[in-house]
Amino acid sequence: MQLFSSFPVDFVPFRRHLSLSLLSLCVLLRIDLIIGQDQPAMNAIADIVYIDSIVVKASQEGFSVEDFIDMVSTDTTFYSAFCNLRTLTHTFDTEMAFFDRKVRESGSYEATHHQNVIGNCRSMQAINEQWEGKMMKKRKDAFRFYTATMYQRLFLYEGQICDEEVPISVAGPGASSNHVTELKRLVFSPGAPSNVPLIGKKTAIFSDRMRSYYDFSIRSDTYRNEIDVYVFSVGLKPEFEGKKDNSTVIKSVTTYFAKDDFQVLARSYQLSNYTLLYDFDVNMHIELSIVGGKYVPENIKYKGFWKIPFKKMEKGSFTLQFYDFN
Repeated sequence: MQLFSSFPVDFVPFRRHLSLSLLSLCVLLRIDLIIGQDQPAMNAIADIVYIDSIVVKASQEGFSVEDFIDMVSTDTTFYSAFCNLRTLTHTFDTEMAFFDRKVRESGSYEATHHQNVIGNCRSMQAINEQWEGKMMKKRKDAFRFYTATMYQRLFLYEGQICDEEVPISVAGPGASSNHVTELKRLVFSPGAPSNVPLIGKKTAIFSDRMRSYYDFSIRSDTYRNEIDVYVFSVGLKPEFEGKKDNSTVIKSVTTYFAKDDFQVLARSYQLSNYTLLYDFDVNMHIELSIVGGKYVPENIKYKGFWKIPFKKMEKGSFTLQFYDFN
């Protein structure tokens, strides 16, 4: 079975525990683009950012690049959209596939789940599930792949959940939470320093040390041919592209902001690094839509590869599609 034929990013080999984290903050925690940056650093970015002719004209009519960069740094709209999943009845489809070293499919999973929300309580049921290959363990009661296990823990649940509090930060109690928090920060807060070993300050792409590797731009565009947006892009300079080294972790981040209210509508990024402890290369694309005045995730697409000591290499892809909100 061939899945994800429409995924917009070429399959890139990836490696490390990050596959487990891509989903983890997606639903549960704050997703900020630039966290922990001081104002002088943000002003420096505003001074070197490339803007297209339409943005230049907008700046002459009151649009401030400095204010836009500052707004990006404190954005919480993406986080709020994912939190809205907890409060709305909806259905979502999952397509997942894993591959061996020769990129032959070794296991696949397809399912449809429905969440029902009544008052302050929510519950979920599987409408259908099917899998092929080595997707499940021998007892057929658990996923064989770690990425799939994290998907199960983060998007699926049994029983009824009532009076749930929405988390307000990436911090959580316990060592395990701290570990996952760092991975979440690395994946969902590009630009923030990380405490992951051998990565550290490499993720602080707006710092004096790291911004020399990147080009920054703001351009005007149309999202889905109907919504006027500003597109904020961060990407490696040409002389640093395609290098398999440890100099950078974040390869690109692109975020689409609606012009009328600066709501985040979509975000794409690539993260990769190669060290003695782990290798990884992750591509992810997330799109939002509006339902009844609330922004919600519409689809999440991921392809990636990770390898860490004492763990089998894991290469996988998945798509989550959300619909029928009410």
